[in-house]
Amino acid sequence: MKLDANGHSLMTRRFMLLDTQKPTPLPACNSEAIKAANPRVYFVYGSLMDPTTLQAVVKAREPPVLRPAKISGYHLKMWGRYPALLDKRPLLIIHGLAFEIGEFEDVDQIRQRLQDYEGPNYEPLQCFVQFEGNEERVRAITFEWVGDQSELKEGVFDLKDYQMRNLESKNV
Repeated sequence: MKLDANGHSLMTRRFMLLDTQKPTPLPACNSEAIKAANPRVYFVYGSLMDPTTLQAVVKAREPPVLRPAKISGYHLKMWGRYPALLDKRPLLIIHGLAFEIGEFEDVDQIRQRLQDYEGPNYEPLQCFVQFEGNEERVRAITFEWVGDQSELKEGVFDLKDYQMRNLESKNV
């Protein structure tokens, strides 16, 4: 096994690199810090992956353009039927969708609508997203669970199941 001058293997150096790239939590959506960072991409991993839901939340005329993307260093648990993003799992990859809020006229208003939809158990978190088929990492915002972790259970979010339940509730 090859070691560098500090006695670290390639795998150890990769883990160390992940630790230095850990995203930092951002304050509330209306804060000056988020405006200063100015990420214009949002990464979604739950109900907002449904184009109809996202369109309704941001109050857009057309559904936002969603692109397959992923983030690493997090894991998901379930809060009822909704996923909750938690950090501290460097090797796990979360697949979701990303969209740019720059296509909207009032970016601050869109940010606030997304925060309102997520509610008090989720806070915006700065992360790096990688679009599928592209190695480039882009600064983005996602929402991290900050609620009571005892309310979370192991499970998997199923977008098709979510969409079917919403369709059934509209038909009742």
